[in-house]
Amino acid sequence: MKEIKFSRTIVYFLPFFLWVALIFHLSSQPYQKQTILPFLRQHFNENAVSKALPDITIHYHTSVIPAKQKPFQFIEFIFRKCAHLFVYGMFAVTVYIALVPFRLRLFFGFAASLATVTCIALLDEWNQKSIQRTSTIEDVAVDVTGGAICLIIGIAIYRCFILLNHLRNRQSTDITKQ
Repeated sequence: MKEIKFSRTIVYFLPFFLWVALIFHLSSQPYQKQTILPFLRQHFNENAVSKALPDITIHYHTSVIPAKQKPFQFIEFIFRKCAHLFVYGMFAVTVYIALVPFRLRLFFGFAASLATVTCIALLDEWNQKSIQRTSTIEDVAVDVTGGAICLIIGIAIYRCFILLNHLRNRQSTDITKQ
């Protein structure tokens, strides 16, 4: 019985460990290996893209990125921040799943997941500093936001499935009683 329980726990934790490895693999790459600017320059006309973008400017850390004047840098910035939201959102879900064997209440599972996301995001930024990439506390905030958003969506979807299953089972029980 313990073997089965142990192997199930490994199954719950495996996505967590794989996702941590992915995060640190990506954060260990230099910016030059991750940039999408060459792709954008090769496949799109900068003037056409500039005309299509809204006239907004993003101030982030020490960077100022005007969409109209630097359209490709603007797109890359948005792309990179969306990648942060996605990667850490999925990571938060893997943390939550890894905690399933511990049968935590919803709030504690949510809080433990976000605390883990925060710790890994801080370590990720520290790791980036060691390879001369920009490391900012703002990125940690983006990472935690991605984690919270995906957890809320994931938990809501899971709860809907449970409710639908309950209603379906209840309905089939009512039919068999008639």
